Amino acid sequence: MNSEEWVTDLKDLVVQGASLMGEYTPLISKLVTGVRLNRFENRLKKKRKKTK
Repeated sequence: MNSEEWVTDLKDLVVQGASLMGEYTPLISKLVTGVRLNRFENRLKKKRKKTK
């Protein structure tokens, strides 16, 4: 394999990786916001228990 073939393979990999990241980024952000919401709700529940 010569250097030119290696470079084009590398470029293809980068492009594929970028498109995959583009597809998965919304899912990852949804997961992160979901985790944050769960933590926030748990804090609220703990505070409510203390006030009773």
